[in-house]
Amino acid sequence: MRQTALLVAVLALVAAGGCLSAGSGPLSDESGENVTVEYGITASSLPSEIASANLTMQVVFVENGDDFSDNACWRDTYFGPFKPTPTPIGEPSGDCLRSQEVTVDVTELNETRTVTATAPERFDAGHGLVVTDVVATYQNGTSVSRIHGFGGHRANIVEGTPEDRYTVDLGIGTAETPAYAYYLSAEENSSGR
Repeated sequence: MRQTALLVAVLALVAAGGCLSAGSGPLSDESGENVTVEYGITASSLPSEIASANLTMQVVFVENGDDFSDNACWRDTYFGPFKPTPTPIGEPSGDCLRSQEVTVDVTELNETRTVTATAPERFDAGHGLVVTDVVATYQNGTSVSRIHGFGGHRANIVEGTPEDRYTVDLGIGTAETPAYAYYLSAEENSSGR
């Protein structure tokens, strides 16, 4: 009886483990083919009064072309402080796959930092490099609180399968508006491809 109970407990754990791993998100497809994108992150201009600027980013892969054109897979970039109320954006019709987040302090970035992300081949409708968070401090140690782009910023959006390495210059510029003091800047550098 004791051996039967132990066997049942082990089978239950194996079954639960299978359910948890199956629900953790698509990591590869059956054919083993993948879509890979590589970004070279470089720093552009920063105001001298800013001591550090940690930008957290991730690559978002799109399965369905309609979701690319409708911006459904990066709908979160329309919301946040200092952003206007957007036209309603629908839920994605296909899957959107987000890579792990990477944080880079652009004030200490003296050379190109490479960010690579891979997804199953079915996510070949497009991808976007999205800055999900910005944490900046002044030289005196206090936090910079008014940055347009905080809360989600599309640094680079590419339709279709990635074909090459992309280079994006990230930085912070001084804004000329009372609503916010700075803005997050992102520019694809085509010479870095």
